[in-house]
Amino acid sequence: MNPLFHKSMIPAPVPALLLVSLFLSRPALCAEPYMPSLDSLYASGLPVLFVDTDSMALPTADPADPPEGCFGATITNRTSVSGRVYMVRCSSDTLYDSGLYVKSVSGMTIRLRGNWSGRREKASYLVKLERKADPIAGVERYRDRNWVLKFDQNMYPNVIPSLKINGLLRLPWTPRYMWVHLVLNGQYRGLYQLIENVQRNPEGRIDVGRSGYIIEYDAYWWNEERWFSTPLHESVPYMNYTYKYPDSDDITEYQSGYISDYMSQVEASIEEGTYDRYLDVETFARWLLGADLLGISDGAGFNIFLTKRDDTPESLLRMSNLWDFDTMMRHVVTWSRQHSFFYFPMLFASPNRLFTESYIRIWEEEGHAVVDSTIRYMREYACSDAGRALSVSLALDHERWPIYSVRFDEYADSVVRWLEERKLWMDVEITRMKTSLNVSRTVPFGPEREDVLHYYDMFGRRRDEREWRFMKRSPDGRVVIVSN
Repeated sequence: MNPLFHKSMIPAPVPALLLVSLFLSRPALCAEPYMPSLDSLYASGLPVLFVDTDSMALPTADPADPPEGCFGATITNRTSVSGRVYMVRCSSDTLYDSGLYVKSVSGMTIRLRGNWSGRREKASYLVKLERKADPIAGVERYRDRNWVLKFDQNMYPNVIPSLKINGLLRLPWTPRYMWVHLVLNGQYRGLYQLIENVQRNPEGRIDVGRSGYIIEYDAYWWNEERWFSTPLHESVPYMNYTYKYPDSDDITEYQSGYISDYMSQVEASIEEGTYDRYLDVETFARWLLGADLLGISDGAGFNIFLTKRDDTPESLLRMSNLWDFDTMMRHVVTWSRQHSFFYFPMLFASPNRLFTESYIRIWEEEGHAVVDSTIRYMREYACSDAGRALSVSLALDHERWPIYSVRFDEYADSVVRWLEERKLWMDVEITRMKTSLNVSRTVPFGPEREDVLHYYDMFGRRRDEREWRFMKRSPDGRVVIVSN
């Protein structure tokens, strides 16, 4: 049984000399913080979310740099401050109001969240309500305490096509969100997504039981209080698993031992070709297809959330949802970086072809419809009142944070072009993938064969010809022999 790892077991991150407040009253790119009039915010067509903290206090954190052998810039020692959060539309229509802070009764607490996004001047936040509610505008579906104020760090609204694809691919959970302008203690902080947090909630978020698990394959494990390791860590030493549910503060020795043992069995089953006894293969194939369609270039930083319904043998490991889309549309005419990361190279190279066949089948049966539906959605969104409101709001955000100037109609056009080209590219690459499947993995090739053999990797790239030999995989599992 793997032990329960604790933060004290690795070198501490480089300490900060001073406690740094990540909210600067004077942004680096502006002479004075830009504060549009409330009338202009209301006129944009989007709701305004007000956060007023007690005594005007601001949440703080220390910067945290990785120990040797790890990577990633993040934050630690996060403080929370209490206060009130309320959402208003058109100056008089109050959509939600938490009330003033009274512990366990009303109000909220707010703290910084994220890794690199937590170190930016425009930071992300976690809002924790004292009383469960559903502040996202619309028909209330369920109640929860934890809600995220998030943004795409490149300022592009990549969440729109990405979560649309997540839903069309029928991944187990598609987070709901809405766009809001954030005013924190009277200062305009910009345009944000008020979005559901990644956590257990069978009524509306990730549906796992009390004995179930939500874990993350996480590059920032070194900044968590507890994590666990598996044999995969030996080949990818900068990655480990962290807990989303149960919380690391609450998890028992039995629970930590169970899930670490189970994940080690999962990895062994992939090597042995028996992975379908442990994995919900369909969710793994759909998740990767989503990342490939989006052309994600982020590797270790692209969140990988896995779930297990309960602690019974019948419960399979599932991929939960796509998340964090800052590097969308970066891997042009190549697979996403996730295609060659985590379990996926081993699954493609496995003698058990179920994963590869599932990936191909989903593309052939649903891929074009997913792309075409997303294209229609982006075009319709750009012409809708919501799209026009977003364009106005992006311009207001740009005045506050003049990093990228984005017009939503132009952005939507760029996504449409990307998806149209990506669909054609995927068709070609899937055909190449099918070619490699047509070769028997059990019948050896011998000198009596007169046809020509070629080597291709899993990206469809031609490799040097080799002498006649039995079929085998390269050490990294990414090279196979195919027949011409």
